[in-house]
Amino acid sequence: MSVVPLLQDLVSIRSTNPMGREFSGHDYTEAAMADYVDAYLRKLGADIERQEVKPDRPNVIGRFEFHADAPWLMYEAHMDTVLVEGMTIDPFDPVIKDGLMYGRGSCDTKASMASMLVAISRLVENADRPRLNLMFLAAMDEEFQFSGISHAVQNGVTADFAVCGEPTELNLVIAHKGAARWRIRTGGLSTHSSKCDDGINALYRMAKVLNAIEKYHATKMRPRKGHPLVGGPTVSVGRIEGGQTVNTVPDWACIELDRRTLPEETAEDARAEIIDYLANHPDIDFEVKHDEGFNMFGGMEISPDCTLVQAARSACESVTGSTEILGVPYGADAGKMVAAGIPTIVFGPGNILQAHSADEFVEVAQVETAVHIHEAIAHHLAERI
Repeated sequence: MSVVPLLQDLVSIRSTNPMGREFSGHDYTEAAMADYVDAYLRKLGADIERQEVKPDRPNVIGRFEFHADAPWLMYEAHMDTVLVEGMTIDPFDPVIKDGLMYGRGSCDTKASMASMLVAISRLVENADRPRLNLMFLAAMDEEFQFSGISHAVQNGVTADFAVCGEPTELNLVIAHKGAARWRIRTGGLSTHSSKCDDGINALYRMAKVLNAIEKYHATKMRPRKGHPLVGGPTVSVGRIEGGQTVNTVPDWACIELDRRTLPEETAEDARAEIIDYLANHPDIDFEVKHDEGFNMFGGMEISPDCTLVQAARSACESVTGSTEILGVPYGADAGKMVAAGIPTIVFGPGNILQAHSADEFVEVAQVETAVHIHEAIAHHLAERI
């Protein structure tokens, strides 16, 4: 199968991550994607391992061991996508128009998965394949909690080198940010809104917390020296909810906070710093409760001089004539992989600006080029080790 129809198949398969919401049903699991990837790899002769991380939400690992003493190169991409609310296109109809393929996940990151799978098929079927063992890891739950890749590396999945698929416009990413995400809650006293002075409004309390966080970002984050590849740290509140009805003083409020960390920071330290800041803020004279972090992951950075980066650079140049080595502000499964001792680059077709967008798309030509680069990475890596 060529890469275009394969990508169309992948986009048409629903693998929406519930993202912590109370959604359920087959559409909100990676099960169908896992079955498809499993069947694809089995046809190539892979040794298949399925890890049931959560009910109906497995990882799929396919291994091709050609030489007992050869290094392992792992290609990794996640199967899940973000939600489809607010999309202006049919999210699961992979239409191609003017050289662009539309659909949820087309860019993030089924394009990477498709290009990796086709490259692996060509490497496996080529008698003159490089002296490497190959692995493909299709991970669940990258978009919310990174539980798929966490489960994999905690349960023995490892490699000597790895490529993590994300939209990088075919550039080589060697550093990305991490994040600490958790919920902050304020309480109050409920009463009828016509007697609001007899109650305590939890949303008004949360407003003070929000003002404090905004000030924290302005005074503590912006002035901080940034990382040369990924920029400065940030903090942002992405969700708020609270109360019961419009005519009732709310006795609870909750926000979800996203603190982006630099490669040298830990998510735990970043969270503790904000908790301490709020505890000592003069405007906050009430109890603020902090839930455990629901998504805590570190950033990553590897040397531009390492064997994998140099091999990938040569591979890109052999196919396209040029590439950039850079860092990005978003996170990826690569952070967990590098933390587990696997040298990893982030690479793939597509522009991150199209990921999660209302009309998500990917440039088909980039996906086709990515196939050749993935093949070339394996060959150039084998020549250097």
